[in-house]
Amino acid sequence: MRIRIHQKSPSSQLRVIPLIPSNRVGLLEGPNGIGKSLAVQLLDLVTGGQPWDNKLLWTSLRDALESIDAEISVSGLRSGHSLNAKLTPSEWPDMPPAAGDESIAEIEIDGETSSVAAAGDLLRVVRFSGTEDLREVARQEVSREALKFRLLERDVVPRFEKLQDQSGVVAEILRDANPAERQMVESRISEADSEAKKYEGELKNLTQERDEVGHALELSKALEGSEEIPADAEEELASLGTTIKEKESEVASTGKDLEAVLKSLAKGGDAESLLEKVENTHRARRKTRDSRVESLVELQERLAIEGDLTAETIGNLEKTAKEDLRRLQADRRGLGAGTRMLTVIDEISPPLDAVIDEGLGDQVLLRLEGGDLTATDLRAALRSRERDIAESKPSVRAAELDEGMASAERRIRELRDLRKAFEGVRRAEDNLEETEKDLVAARDALGKAKGDLERYDALTRRRDTATDEIRSAAEREVALRQSIGLPRHRSRNDMERELDAVLRPRSLERSNLLFRFKELEQEVEELRRSLDECRKQLDSAKRERDQANSRVRFAMRQIHDDPQLVSVLKAMEGLTRGGSTESEALEQLAVRARSVTDALGTGVTSLESIRVHLDEVSEERTPPGGSGSRDLLSSAIYSVLNSRLRSRLSAVPIRQALFDGQSLETVDLQDRTVTWGTNGGKTTRPIESFSTGEQAFAFTQARVLALEELPEEKDRLLVLDEFGAFVAADRRGELAKFLNTTPVRSRATQVLVVLPLRVNYDEEIGETRGKLRQLYERRIDQLGKDGYIAEPFKAEGPGH
Repeated sequence: MRIRIHQKSPSSQLRVIPLIPSNRVGLLEGPNGIGKSLAVQLLDLVTGGQPWDNKLLWTSLRDALESIDAEISVSGLRSGHSLNAKLTPSEWPDMPPAAGDESIAEIEIDGETSSVAAAGDLLRVVRFSGTEDLREVARQEVSREALKFRLLERDVVPRFEKLQDQSGVVAEILRDANPAERQMVESRISEADSEAKKYEGELKNLTQERDEVGHALELSKALEGSEEIPADAEEELASLGTTIKEKESEVASTGKDLEAVLKSLAKGGDAESLLEKVENTHRARRKTRDSRVESLVELQERLAIEGDLTAETIGNLEKTAKEDLRRLQADRRGLGAGTRMLTVIDEISPPLDAVIDEGLGDQVLLRLEGGDLTATDLRAALRSRERDIAESKPSVRAAELDEGMASAERRIRELRDLRKAFEGVRRAEDNLEETEKDLVAARDALGKAKGDLERYDALTRRRDTATDEIRSAAEREVALRQSIGLPRHRSRNDMERELDAVLRPRSLERSNLLFRFKELEQEVEELRRSLDECRKQLDSAKRERDQANSRVRFAMRQIHDDPQLVSVLKAMEGLTRGGSTESEALEQLAVRARSVTDALGTGVTSLESIRVHLDEVSEERTPPGGSGSRDLLSSAIYSVLNSRLRSRLSAVPIRQALFDGQSLETVDLQDRTVTWGTNGGKTTRPIESFSTGEQAFAFTQARVLALEELPEEKDRLLVLDEFGAFVAADRRGELAKFLNTTPVRSRATQVLVVLPLRVNYDEEIGETRGKLRQLYERRIDQLGKDGYIAEPFKAEGPGH
């Protein structure tokens, strides 16, 4: 990994080293002020860290960096990507931002515009100072939290104050509008509408059952002979029934004779077989035609359509039925007009009352052809109309219209069935006509067996004549039944079958039909009353909703017209875009307005108190005593901080280095103590007691090993800064050995040890010989050329 820092406009006031070489474990050594630590800190900043939390230092650094126009580039990353960051100090805020702020730099990855967050995903910088002991780490932990709250307080307080002003205005506007009432009314409307639809469905099903049971009752009476039938009609019905049975028997007998003749003809060869085949087809198609004609006649009788049927006649009937349905539907929709008119009267009445109360009731409001209309006249007319609407019973008319629409829909369906039956008859007649032509051709092809053929023709005429007489008698029976008021059925068997279709699914007996019919009549009436009451409630709720809507619209006009409420209007628009209705959005704003004023004051006070406490803890000052609420807040802050620091210090390497590998029980920043151990024995020591050089280095080693291991595609630069005291104490070999261990390699791609200038190489080179002299010469050369020394960090002798 190779790191370059380029300054387009170098400055003598702020110096930054230009290069961090790609040594696996490297050394940076040079005089103070050369910019070693600053280079590391800038790299940390552009990859998502925040090494500065002091406002004065931050602003000073920002102003100095603005003059040098610096860029940082990193190559040789394990991911294969390259990183370039152009610092943008002119965009930096006055207060130190949180880590990862995108205003820090313009980031490019592989030449493409990217972000600080993406840079931090490729490379992170971890910097440990040789002066950082347990006490300093605790202070840094609290300082980071204090910085977050300082930033939060800076950004939030002005917004809180502005919102506090707006919320007071909004609360006043929405107090009378009461959008919550609109929500409650909508809920009532939804419930009443759902209930009405349930009743309507039940009433439809129950009415249908009542009608079917009533029809079955008529059938039962007809079958039992309870209907009074004129003697001549009864005699003719009996005669027609006998004729139909005799002719059906004749058709069956003739059919058997035809089969015998066809068998005889079939013995003559292919022509005879063809005749038999065509005859069978002719018989089947004639039967189909007759069946379809019977169904068509039954439908025509049921719909009470007189005269001959044509496609045009059926089409006109369908058109009329659809027009009737549309008219009924329009009338049904118009029933809601009364409720709407009541709403209009409610909106007009208050200003009229106010005018009359002011003594202006005799003033002319309208000039009509019949005379002038004063405010008093108009109010009286409105109140009279209000009584008329209130006394009307739209729900009764609604029930009548609903039944009419159901009847119209049934007629449309039946006419559609009639059209299909009519078309079916025409197709059947066309098929029969085609078969008759085939029959003539088959007879012509026969050319022999003249006697059988003549017999075949006679039998066919006889069968056809009998079939025509059956159809004629059946049609006369239906017409006769209709004329004397009997159900329109072709036969007693048809009546019995239809009656059974009603009784069987309901497990009813004929003897129970009258009782069940009366029961259904009562149930239908009760359901109608329930539906009537439900529709009244629905009408009342809709009226209340319209009134609530009027108040909400007035509130919306006020919000639109007040320039102070632009942000409120935008919030309203955001809520409606998110799926809320206008009323729901207003209610949400009303709830916020009622609570925001109090909450804002509490929030500002809480933020300030937390920030003050955190500053006091980070500066190791004991917070002053105060009220119970202040003590409670202080305890809560310490509890959170103690828990977070205990979690950080509980990593296995740190526990082994500082706490004999035992469990860390508590960290107490108020008492500045740590406690560790087991039930068998616990140790409590002041945090300051962990500040000796030996313990500081052990702590640093533990913190390195507590880092998580790196994935193969990620990089981490580990920087050990200000370690001069440790290295000068002849521990360089121990440090170099530790930094080259496998656990460290798995946690850091590159390690950099930053030291101050340890030796005056120009003065001491005369006292050196051999390899040491060569080393000093290289270092003198680097110092003269670059101003600092960059080389691999190795174990050497004292001071070397």
